[in-house]
Amino acid sequence: MKINKIFLMAGLAAMSLFVSSCSDDDDNYEVGPRPDLNCPEVAFSSNNASSLEIDPSSPSFDVALTRTAKDAATYTINVVKNEAGAFQIPGTVSFAAGETEAVITVGVSPSAPTGQDLAMEIALDDAVVNPYKVGGVSKYGISINIVKWNTLGTGQWLDGFWYGFADEVVIQQRDDDPTQFRCTNPYTEDKVLADGSIVGTYNKYLAVFTLKSTGKVTWDKFFFINTISANYGAEIKAYMPSEKGGSNADSYAEFDDAGNILYFQIDPYWYMDGVGGWGNGYPCYLAFPGVDLATEFDW
Repeated sequence: MKINKIFLMAGLAAMSLFVSSCSDDDDNYEVGPRPDLNCPEVAFSSNNASSLEIDPSSPSFDVALTRTAKDAATYTINVVKNEAGAFQIPGTVSFAAGETEAVITVGVSPSAPTGQDLAMEIALDDAVVNPYKVGGVSKYGISINIVKWNTLGTGQWLDGFWYGFADEVVIQQRDDDPTQFRCTNPYTEDKVLADGSIVGTYNKYLAVFTLKSTGKVTWDKFFFINTISANYGAEIKAYMPSEKGGSNADSYAEFDDAGNILYFQIDPYWYMDGVGGWGNGYPCYLAFPGVDLATEFDW
């Protein structure tokens, strides 16, 4: 009972402080400016991406805007930041009569540096913005990275942990850094639901795997397999074992006599944040084009 009283007294003291603070704030409160009644309430959509990887063969991306006005009108796009002059930004956005949504296409300069983050920020004129409107912003920023990936062909991903399937994937190699590889994500919604699991985080590419000079294979901290455990309600992550105090020794590349990659063995530390996991020792395999590990392993 003493502990409860202590917490009660602390809570009352905190409430008193809060009331006092509110009173102080009330004395200094200033009403914000009221938007013009004819304000078109133009905004950048809150659904726009905050970061993108751009393929130099398709060097552009779209930015969506909204408004409440219904007349035909054109509004100014102001450039706040254009790092390295990488972005070709339209000076205006136009809405036809009755339209409340519009898109501008931002180009990427052929001379823009590759393989590094490049920032852009654009803004609307204050006069056309309602700062209190929910669902949009008056300024929009994005970071892009221009990366070219070369397709090596169709390989296989063999899941040796949760599902036990072998499925075809497209394997790509980074043009400016041939030590990096990625594959399309085989953990589709259909596979997850058919297993009785819950759909989690799905990315188009499973992960970026880096082949070290030692023959070891690493990835960036963790990747997802689009799966939330129905028993625990937590998402399963494929961590680099070293992130959880384990050894990365069992993730490596296997080569043929000519030095060509046959497959990657990927041995994550399988874990659910806040819950626990299974550790490593349940490897998956990325077989490169022309290698049929599913048959070899009798999958």
